[in-house]
Amino acid sequence: MRSCAVAIACTAAVLLALRGADGTQCRQDPASATDFCGLPLRLANFQGYYACLNDVEVGRPQTKDDILDMISFYDNVKAVGVGHSWWKEQFCSSNDSTGVNIVMTELNTTLSLIENPWYPKPAPPDYPIQVNEATQTVTAQAGVPQRMLLDYLASYTTPSAPLGYILPAFPWYIDQSIGGAVATSSHGSSFWYGGLASQVVRIEMALSNATLANFSESSNAHLWHAAQVGVGRLGAMTEVELMIKPQSMIKRVGVNVTWTEFLEEIKQFQANWTGAVAGTNGLTKAEVLDVWEGTQLFWFVPSASTYKVQYFDQGQPPPDWEYDQNIGTVSTQSISDAQEVASSFAPASAPQPSAEGNAEALPPNGPEVSAITAAEGAGPDPVDVYAQVPTPELGPSALILLNPMLYDTIYKSFITSFFPNGTYTQREGILAETDFVNKQTTGTDPYDQYEVVIPLSQAYECLTKVSDAMYATGDANLTSGFVVPPLIRFLGAEDAYLSMSNGEPHIFFNLEDHLSDSTKKENKIMSIFVYECGARMHWGKAGWPLYEPCFDGSARYPDTWCDFGCAVQELDPTGKFSSISNVWEWQATQNGKPIPFASCCSTQGFDPSCTCATRTDCDATGPLTPTL
Repeated sequence: MRSCAVAIACTAAVLLALRGADGTQCRQDPASATDFCGLPLRLANFQGYYACLNDVEVGRPQTKDDILDMISFYDNVKAVGVGHSWWKEQFCSSNDSTGVNIVMTELNTTLSLIENPWYPKPAPPDYPIQVNEATQTVTAQAGVPQRMLLDYLASYTTPSAPLGYILPAFPWYIDQSIGGAVATSSHGSSFWYGGLASQVVRIEMALSNATLANFSESSNAHLWHAAQVGVGRLGAMTEVELMIKPQSMIKRVGVNVTWTEFLEEIKQFQANWTGAVAGTNGLTKAEVLDVWEGTQLFWFVPSASTYKVQYFDQGQPPPDWEYDQNIGTVSTQSISDAQEVASSFAPASAPQPSAEGNAEALPPNGPEVSAITAAEGAGPDPVDVYAQVPTPELGPSALILLNPMLYDTIYKSFITSFFPNGTYTQREGILAETDFVNKQTTGTDPYDQYEVVIPLSQAYECLTKVSDAMYATGDANLTSGFVVPPLIRFLGAEDAYLSMSNGEPHIFFNLEDHLSDSTKKENKIMSIFVYECGARMHWGKAGWPLYEPCFDGSARYPDTWCDFGCAVQELDPTGKFSSISNVWEWQATQNGKPIPFASCCSTQGFDPSCTCATRTDCDATGPLTPTL
């Protein structure tokens, strides 16, 4: 036990030593807020990177009417949340002052909750989260952080839900805004409930014509399947309604499984699945999937091992059980112990936040753009639109280059200690990054987070290729690039056009790369996933345009890409929400001849008499040179 405690203390010590003063700018639960968020002052991600050009303006609306005014005024618009993104081209509305990024956390009611968390029951009408027990749904403003939504639901105890409520399945990272999480197909691990895109039942969106519209399965199935994972391309999501269920107690069981054993398990899982689909093995598809329902694994790459976590429903709590309001916290003594050893473990020259650009005094909100344009003789912008303000970015850390096996040992102790076996509520028991872990790890060193998605029917063959490359001998061995354990999860088939799990069940690999941006070397594992396995990439994470410089949606989403394009034709024909990415291109043919794409679209989607054609407007092969 002592070695485990020391490992945790050392890990926490390093993280604490690298942090600056507590950040109050980040629009997250105060307990998890980090120090280097660009938003809401600067258009950059949560570590200060992947920033838009300075001329792009920042909209901080107080009301939904403000959002509509901004959409009406600007040629190019993009809604953003807390900046948990690594894709500048999708994140930025434009490259100049024709564009505004609207920060959805800034609505008065949402910002009030973030800055001063309180969980009333019942909630007043202007509270940004509203529970409807009759319909078993919750409505939340798009800028509400997932962590605060989950904690509010857990505290909403009633006779119908003595343990409060829960989203049926939720992501590991829960400090993203709920709107951003839905829009980019964020997910936990569930074949039955799917990701957030499958749990949302209504979406309110501000459209390019500066009106609000509601989408649901019953109102228009075609537009609904597009809006479920809209990636911000259809409009600015303002509100979501999600299914909820009463919490129950679960038993969490984690076991150590070698990487070789895991590959054999996946081989059998895949065989059982393909046999069930073909009807040749006497198993139903439900029986096959149920064995892995909810399963999550941490892959400790250097030691070729995994920690496999599964859950078993335990029903209602014992009579003496009380709800723990301090979910995912670490004792004050643990933090004190970590600080005590920090000076001996951390390097003498621990990197400091970059202060570049902060010398000039600016108003705390930045100069209001309307005042600037009025002085230049132009018509004033809508209120609450500002020029960007310089903010610090997280500096690099040499610590991540330490002995990979040392880091591997530390992370094993860290994870198994933070997530021990036991009986918990679903909110406490299902794996999710705690506020403490988020606050520390995101302030350690800049990293890229990828997520690649492979069909269950092809999983074993793909993972064999990945494994052979990862564990090659000598200098070809790639394990040192993955000292932070990848997280492996599973999702059922989804109907959303751009769901990464559209079509059939998929396996998701969340990979953190702490080396490529400093070494400027290709991430060979990503190349194998994307080029040899044909993996889909997460819509909000790294890899774009690095591994998809000329993305061909007709290849990655052959059955639904052009249906989504038809929804774009209907809702945003002028491209107001197209961002600066080159992804959003569609082409069609009929009888082998190119025809205007719009001619193949109807209110029901893409005309089946047309062919969703391979992209021909660019011809690039990756990967490109990695850059922050």
